[in-house]
Amino acid sequence: MSNFVERSACRGAHPKSVDLKNKYVRDELISRLMEDRAVLRIVRAPNGFGKTTLIGQYADVVFSFEDVYWLNCQSPCFIRDLDSGYLNENIEEASLVVLDEMPHLDSERTNKLSKFIDLLLKQNIEVILTVTPINDTISEHQKTSLILNSRDMLISDSEFKIFRHKKTIKGDVGRIISVVKYGLKEILSSSMTEDFNEDVYAAIFYIYIFMEGDLSSLRKYKFVQYFAQDYLYLGVNENNDSFSVPYVSVNNICKIYNNKIDRIAKSFGFENKDSFGQYLAKKFVHRGNYSRATEALQHLCLVKTKYMYLKKFNLLSFKKGIIIEMNNLYNSVMSSRIKIDSNCVTYQAWRKYLLGDSTEAIKYAYKVIDNTESSIINKMMSAFIFMSCGASPEKHQAQRLISQLRSMLQDSNNIGRRTKRLFTYKLCLSLSDIYFAIYQNSENVFDLFNQMEPGDIQIISAICILKHLKYVPANQFEQIKVASFFQNTYSIINDMSHNFYFYLLVQAYIEASKIIEQYVAELNKDIIVEVNQYFEEFNKQKFKYLNVSNLVKVKTKEITKDSNLPKLVVKLLGGLEVNIAGKQLLNKDFGRQNVKLLLALLVLSNGNEVSKDYLASNIWPECDIHRARRNLNSCWCVLNKIIGQPYIMKNQKCYRINETLLDSDVLSLDNFCSDMTMGTIDPDGWYESIKENKNYFEYDLLPSEDENSIIIKKRQYYKNKVIDALLSASQRLLEVNEERQALWFAYRAIDRDDKREDVYLNLMDIQLACGQRSPAIETFTACKKFLDKEYGISPSFKMQKMYKKAVHEFS
Repeated sequence: MSNFVERSACRGAHPKSVDLKNKYVRDELISRLMEDRAVLRIVRAPNGFGKTTLIGQYADVVFSFEDVYWLNCQSPCFIRDLDSGYLNENIEEASLVVLDEMPHLDSERTNKLSKFIDLLLKQNIEVILTVTPINDTISEHQKTSLILNSRDMLISDSEFKIFRHKKTIKGDVGRIISVVKYGLKEILSSSMTEDFNEDVYAAIFYIYIFMEGDLSSLRKYKFVQYFAQDYLYLGVNENNDSFSVPYVSVNNICKIYNNKIDRIAKSFGFENKDSFGQYLAKKFVHRGNYSRATEALQHLCLVKTKYMYLKKFNLLSFKKGIIIEMNNLYNSVMSSRIKIDSNCVTYQAWRKYLLGDSTEAIKYAYKVIDNTESSIINKMMSAFIFMSCGASPEKHQAQRLISQLRSMLQDSNNIGRRTKRLFTYKLCLSLSDIYFAIYQNSENVFDLFNQMEPGDIQIISAICILKHLKYVPANQFEQIKVASFFQNTYSIINDMSHNFYFYLLVQAYIEASKIIEQYVAELNKDIIVEVNQYFEEFNKQKFKYLNVSNLVKVKTKEITKDSNLPKLVVKLLGGLEVNIAGKQLLNKDFGRQNVKLLLALLVLSNGNEVSKDYLASNIWPECDIHRARRNLNSCWCVLNKIIGQPYIMKNQKCYRINETLLDSDVLSLDNFCSDMTMGTIDPDGWYESIKENKNYFEYDLLPSEDENSIIIKKRQYYKNKVIDALLSASQRLLEVNEERQALWFAYRAIDRDDKREDVYLNLMDIQLACGQRSPAIETFTACKKFLDKEYGISPSFKMQKMYKKAVHEFS
């Protein structure tokens, strides 16, 4: 009997690929599967819809996994046995045969599979097949089959109500909910595991990046019909010729499509992702979605492009309410070595001020003041920040600065020598008069305001006055002047809502109105309501920013508190090594395998809290939960004796490792791979890093641990991440004409893993670019032998086309 078929017999135990813990049993779908058990039943839906879990539940409920064969169709052995006919001969005493995750088959193999299914059905053996829509070639041959499609697999409202109250249910059901109700990024990530071609990935990227639109740009792709029928999370409506999907941030989309964005850009006719990012930004601006435009610039464009748009959008960002996004864009530009002009720094100071981060606002204001190239208007604006949110030293410095600027402005020679914009300097002089009157608590401030020309300076003057009124005793101003000033500021709010200073004026008005509204007999209630609503919307951004900022500050405090402690260094690649302050902890300290495993899982969590129940059930899956918890407590006591606090910490329900005191080769590998994939191209730096850190690229994660499913998945994840990073680096180097360096990285990739066709394809592409026709032909031959031996298939069309080109040019 074939070993593959023999291993596929369940014998009362569910396959390792089927996880039935904490999964909601979908009785309605199981009933559907039982309606006609004499025909082939096909469960056809994208990855993430719970196909395997549903069939596992059916096999458990109906057969208790007795006399069940569970064939993993993704295994090369399945293709081998299908071709040889072993499957037909060796399924014995079966009640149910499950063909799980069927790949795309050619017509010859589809015919063989159909005959195999017919043979099983004639023997009264039930057959259920799971397949993604794009791989379904069998339903055309089995006309009488029962098909559960994507819509059938969606969770119902009644099931959702049950699920909502059962927080322990995780996995596929939750992902199905996310498709329809929330559109979380996890379901988009699952699309990356399907065997799509580049055009399909480009179309999905287009849909999720634009969120809604018509299908005119996608009509060239024949598979759009698939999207409407089966890939429901893409929100394609053929009747309206449109698509609409829930929000997923540009950041998350770019992370998911990390290695494909350059190819996607080229499929849409752009030279690189920088020009593609500019195109997307212009599209979003045209739609009025400035927030999305700024995100696209931040995550897709080069630093020079970001800086150009940063200067262009500075004023507009305050009108459109994209303060946090522009703050993030500025930070991404600042992290490079590009020189930022004082105008951009001034706007960043005001953004920080608006977002409630007074410390950062003052820091940027100091940069403007200290910069000899800063204009007087920028220094005036910085003086306002000192006045508004600084302590006594800043307020005194603002006063001195204003006096200096007044002297400079009153000197006509300086005006003529320093600028041609005389009008701007006159406005600055008027503003300095307002500042000066405020410092003297003079009632003349209102008269000065009314005499000013309408425009930016008048608005900032109004802001200063409103800010000032909070601190002035009420009896110092006459009621009529206060009322007149308020009426003027109302008209400014109403007429100048598009202006750079609108937010500041609203903020200042809200702060002042509670104190001085007693002076105003009749206020425009509609404007007050409008201002309050606008301010409430703005505050959402402010609170969002402050929550993130506070989280960073908490982590910073934690780092400061523990900064005098040596780091815990944990190496997981190639085997476990642990040391503190250069002193290596001996292997005998980790005599129990599960203690090693516990430490590894905490390190891989990167400082996040890990549930005790999660650790217990995954380290001891064969034990009941109570016994597993006792085992976990025992291992924790051992680990605590070896390492102890503050390196590892616990609370009532969770364990975590202190990431501020952790140094791990796995975390370093993550950063290095990201740098090769998305960072600045640095061939020499990458080369030296690989030479110095061979463990990153030559060894697997904890090779001795071959039983824990999490470690096995993580091991494969990091291995694939290294390969993907090497492939990305080689292609990026090729694009900047570093062919020799690109070739070196391509060879490192195939040395690490010669079981992937894309690795051969990458090497062959670069060999041809270097003029190495003969080695390219040898690479094709090696790939062809590997694919034929392992999978019984031929190289892809793209690789065959490249081979023909190499042979033609070589001859």
